[in-house]
Amino acid sequence: MNAFQNNISDVLISVDAAGVVLEWSLTAQELFGWKTDEIVGHTHTELQLPEDYGRASFVGLPIFIRICHNKGVPGTANFLAINSNGEEFPVEISASRRGSTGCPECYQIQIRDIRPRMVVEARMMQAAKMEAIGELVSGLAHDFNNILGIIHGSLETLELRITDSTQRELVQLATLAAERGKDITRTLQAVARRRPQKAELVSLNQALMALQSLLKQSARRSIDVAVVAEAAESNVMIDPGGFNNAILNFVINARDAIPNGGLILVYTQNISIKANDPVESVDLTPGNYIVVGVDDNGTGMPAEIAARAMEPFFTTKSKNEGTGLGLSMAYAFARQSNGALRIQSTPGKGTSIHLFLPLQPEQPMAEAEQP
Repeated sequence: MNAFQNNISDVLISVDAAGVVLEWSLTAQELFGWKTDEIVGHTHTELQLPEDYGRASFVGLPIFIRICHNKGVPGTANFLAINSNGEEFPVEISASRRGSTGCPECYQIQIRDIRPRMVVEARMMQAAKMEAIGELVSGLAHDFNNILGIIHGSLETLELRITDSTQRELVQLATLAAERGKDITRTLQAVARRRPQKAELVSLNQALMALQSLLKQSARRSIDVAVVAEAAESNVMIDPGGFNNAILNFVINARDAIPNGGLILVYTQNISIKANDPVESVDLTPGNYIVVGVDDNGTGMPAEIAARAMEPFFTTKSKNEGTGLGLSMAYAFARQSNGALRIQSTPGKGTSIHLFLPLQPEQPMAEAEQP
């Protein structure tokens, strides 16, 4: 085997001055899809690439990298690459002249797929943003609650001194509004993860089956709600009320995204997060988890909408149809439970919400008492 065909994570190739590929690593085959015998000895004119790629190709750079009319690669730079299926994806590339007696104008190119790194960076930014929003919401809720306390106390004192029935009724209405304000502050405190949870050991498989009837009632008759709770292990330490509210919110959101009927699938599955997985370990400690998924085949969301879906008060629904606190409360519940919440959505194809919760070791069966 050629020494160039080594087992490294980065892609290595080399090209000559005419743009002909001379060497093609095994990792290059995996990343781009072309086999060694399909690309070594060929130029960009012999590959089926989009026209823009053909025009952008020039001496000293890979023929499958979009170059934007640069004159070379200064150190390391990011570009869009294309694979044999015509799919574009971001890569980091560095090129160096590899002059030799046989090929004085050859170049060695090192390419790194940066999609995993971009996912990690995006999740880190999202986590930092949500933490900052939580701090802001917590401060506002605290101050607002103090003001409401003064208002509520003053109204109670005023009600005791009023004898006119009409005025008393107005004070009672104001008192009800103040109570509603307190309910909102409690919700905000939950979003900000400042309210302690009453955690207990729960089997999520059993909890979902118990919710099955309510979930089906929450959807329209034209929507089929299927609950498949079959994870091998499902014991977690959570606040049962917080979990029920989160799953119900997921199903209601899915229902609203399916105006003409469809399917909502609620399921459980086990997953193991490895310490060497930087993508998952951004917001999840390595270990064993149960994932509760809620998938629908509804309208879906663009990426920019899905990225904001968990922010407090953000909603795509019309006025008076939603507060925009449902997913933010579910996110807070997940983080307080040492888990995570993920949203994947494609316009026209539907949405998947995944709630990750850390598994608890199975409890040993207590020995039966001897008669």
